[in-house]
Amino acid sequence: MKKIFLIATTVLAFAASSFATPSKPFTSGISLSETTEFARGSDAPDFDALMGYRINLTLAYNAMIGIIPNLYVHPALGVSLRLSSESENKNTGSGFNMSVSSNDDKTVSSLDVLLPVTARYYITNNFFAELGLEFDFNILESFNTGSQSEDDFYENLYEPSAVNLGIVGGIGATFNFGLEISLTYTHGLTDLYKEKKVVDLNIMGYSIAQKNANWSYSRLNFNIGYWFGYRN
Repeated sequence: MKKIFLIATTVLAFAASSFATPSKPFTSGISLSETTEFARGSDAPDFDALMGYRINLTLAYNAMIGIIPNLYVHPALGVSLRLSSESENKNTGSGFNMSVSSNDDKTVSSLDVLLPVTARYYITNNFFAELGLEFDFNILESFNTGSQSEDDFYENLYEPSAVNLGIVGGIGATFNFGLEISLTYTHGLTDLYKEKKVVDLNIMGYSIAQKNANWSYSRLNFNIGYWFGYRN
């Protein structure tokens, strides 16, 4: 009888904690992210090559929606500015050359809208881990080589996908006064650019095509944010 009572008490306690109201049902805030992006895949360019390495800045509005104590849904809506360049001065050693200046041979500017949605679990009052999906909507991407014909060539060659999907996860800390820092990683599931046929020859009834731009992305994000009215 005592064992049955103990089991029943444990089950009721677990159920009560599971359905308890979170202390913060809704919180909102802003964040700024600095992202390092790497091309990934069988056709990915080298770090020296155009589009191979980028630096991103993202400004986002965030929300935390409480489900149960310590568990939240964390959606965000951000605008991401991406800049990359390829200089004529190539490194011959083990490093890579990366700069953004008017002297570069090719520069790329991109504007994206990001919509990540994650499940966030607070391991302690301050430290958390989260995991979810990120939708990346490409709004604008332009090439600048100093030549209009070459710009048109690259824009035709590298046609960005309108929507990209990735898995995002990370860890971080929310301090009692609302400041938050975190480190997240985004693993792209889709190709950044549509696969285009560069050469299409028809020889004796056989079609031979050379394709390009078949690569995805990996992003390492350092985030700093602030939650309005947050108090632990």
